[in-house]
This record gives sequence, structure tokens and C-alpha cells, in this order.
Amino acid sequence: MSNSQKKVFIVIIIGILAVLAILCLLVINNRKHDPNEVIIPLTPIAKLQNAQVTKTAMANEPLVPTRASAALELMATGSQIVTSKLNGQKERIATVSPNTGVPITSQIDNRPKSLVPVEVKGLYMTGWIAGIPSRRNKLISLIDRTELNAVVLDVKDDEGQLTGDDMGITLAQQIKASYHKANLPDVLEAFRQHNIYPIARIVCFKDTLLAMKRPDLAVKTSNGNVWRDRRGAPWVDPYNQEVWKYNIDIAKAAARLGFREIQFDYVRFVSDGNIATAIYPNKTGSKEDNILNFLNYAKKELAPYNVFISADVFGLTTSVPDDLQIGQKFEKVSSSVNYICPMVYPSHYYPGTYGIANPNANPYDTVHNSMIRAVKKTRGAIIRPWLQDFSLGAPIYTATHVIAQKKAVYAAGLKEWILWNPQNKYQEGALAHE
Repeated sequence: MSNSQKKVFIVIIIGILAVLAILCLLVINNRKHDPNEVIIPLTPIAKLQNAQVTKTAMANEPLVPTRASAALELMATGSQIVTSKLNGQKERIATVSPNTGVPITSQIDNRPKSLVPVEVKGLYMTGWIAGIPSRRNKLISLIDRTELNAVVLDVKDDEGQLTGDDMGITLAQQIKASYHKANLPDVLEAFRQHNIYPIARIVCFKDTLLAMKRPDLAVKTSNGNVWRDRRGAPWVDPYNQEVWKYNIDIAKAAARLGFREIQFDYVRFVSDGNIATAIYPNKTGSKEDNILNFLNYAKKELAPYNVFISADVFGLTTSVPDDLQIGQKFEKVSSSVNYICPMVYPSHYYPGTYGIANPNANPYDTVHNSMIRAVKKTRGAIIRPWLQDFSLGAPIYTATHVIAQKKAVYAAGLKEWILWNPQNKYQEGALAHE
């Protein structure tokens, strides 16, 4: 056989082997999977575990992008599709980095399909606690055992730190706002497995990081320096439209991740320090109208995302006729959100408020007086107060003090509440067990 004939023979053999290899791959890829089989469980969002459901399922399945739309995104990003299916549940698709296997949250779209209200009995969780599985699971276990059914989780805290990644937000990338405290898709998946209603807490205008990295967006003094409150913290200008957009971009990203509700905190102007020297470079109109305009802007921008909107306000807003000079007029705020959350911590009321000598020592009377006034003033929003599950001064708060606050809420004809403890340590004795 000549050399030329040998070369032709080798080419033919290689061609035959290539065809056989392709046929084998086609057979493998077209085999039928067991409907309960987990496919390529590479990332936390793709891992569906058999959790014992102890509460009535209250969340509709999140929207899941089609394979076609997901594939188009992945072709542009070089990412991978990760899917999973277990016990007949709907298939979930996430995009992950080909290098790290971590979900690219800016490309996830798990927004709710529709608005489904939940009668919330919740607690607050920091981003750091959410990122420590043992601590997070301890709180989830508490929720499973008790009447609790919701978590308010920091997405952006009062330092301006993002709990997860930058979520594809340009300004967050520029100021390096991501602190990677927790993998939010992983946390939300854990909540979903336990039927926990997820609320994204976004601190708006107390944003140390943004004010420091972008002083042009900050509250100023007369000489042009960045203004600071009595703790030395700078604030951003609540009138500034770029600040508005930044917070709403974060809210949209949180909705796409699967949060069912966006809760705006520090949605107000400065309240302490040398307030008289605080200058708002973009001032237009009154403070209370500006806060109303921001919330209306949020409502409009978030309408396509099927999320509820809530706002935290000072407890005293339920009782005073004005906006406390911070822009929080109860009637106006409650006209623009689904839920209004007055922070009625008894320790924060001055002696003599509502005729109570020591409000902190009389949690029932303090909360009840606040709530009956709130009921008269609300303009459509459901009232869901923050209750005190921490100690500040005397007395030391026990389960009895927390129960008294809950009873005061119910006595005012209200049904919802959230517990606040900055250390995320809650008293189980204050909670009804299932």
C-alpha cells in the first residue's frame, strides 16, 4: 500500500470513529431521565432538599425563565445553565459563573407571578447571620416550631453594604458596595423550602458607603463639606434622583431574586445631630412631599415585579400631626405603600408619652396607644408594627414584655407584627407554638 493510500485509509477510519462518537452522545443525551432525578446539582440554588413542611404553603412558585430565554442570556455571558427537579416540583433554572459555579444573580428572574398577601408574623435577620448556615438554620428552626412565618432580611443595611453581590448594578460596582455576607439565592431557596415569606430590607437615605464614595450625592454643610449626624455618619440627599434610582435598582434586583416584598427603611431625612446646618443640594418642595414622591416612584417602578411595598416609620408618627421634620407624615406614607411599619419600641418613648410615666416598663399601654391612633390615621396601608424583643435600659425585656406588645396589637384590631432584635436573638417563650 502506497503512502498516499495509507493517508486516505487513516482519514476514513478517523471519520468513521467521529461519526460513532456523535451517535453515542446523541443516545446518551436523548435518554429519559427519572422525573425525580437531580440534574447537575452544581450550585446552592440548584440543590433542592426534602424539607419537612410544617406550615401551609403560602407562596406561589416563582417565575422560571424558559430554557430558550435562559440559553440566549448564557450565549452572551459564557455562563452555564443549572437545573434541578425533585419530587415533581417545577424545574428551576439559574445562571452560574463557569469559573466559580456561583449563581450570577443579575441574570436570575424568580419574581413572583402575582401578589399573594400573607398575614405576617416575622423577625429581622442580618446579612451576616444569613451567611452563617448554623445561625440561619437556628432561626429557620424557630420559625418552623412557632407562629412565625416571615423574615425581614437585610439586602442593603444602614452602612450601605449589600448583603450579596452587586447584582449587576453599575453604581454598586463603582462604590464596591457588595460585601458578600451571604449567597442570597441560597438563602432564598432555604426560605422557600420552609415556606418562609421573604421581605427585602433596603435602607435608603442613611448610606454611609454611598455618601463617602460619592460625596456629590451627600447631605452637605454650608461650606460644601459632607454633613454628619451625631454619630459621625454621613447621609445621602433624599431629594437626589440618582439616589432614588440606586435604591430602586436594588429593589428590582431583590424582586428578581425572589423576594416577595420590598421594605424601605430610613426612608426619611436626618433626625439628629446639628440638623440646622444640613443642606440638601437638590431640594425641591417639602420633606413630606419628597418622601411621598419617592414612594410613589418606587410603586410605579416596581409594579411589573409583583412585589408588595412596605415602609418603616418612627413610632411617634402615629400620634403627631406633622412629619416630625423628617418627612414621615403617617397619612402620606400610608397612602403610597401596601404596609406601613411603625417602630413602636416602648424603650424609644419619652416618659409621659400617652400619659405613661415609664413607657418602657408598660409595653402593652405604649403599643396599644400607638396602634389605636395608627388605625385612625392610615390611608389604605395595612399596619404591621415592629415590636421590641431587646432590652434598652430598665427593665430587662422578657417573653412577658413581648407577649404584652403582641396583645396590644391584637386589641387594636390588627393582626401582623415583626420582632426586632439587632443581634437576632429572639425569645421563643413569647411565641405561640404549632
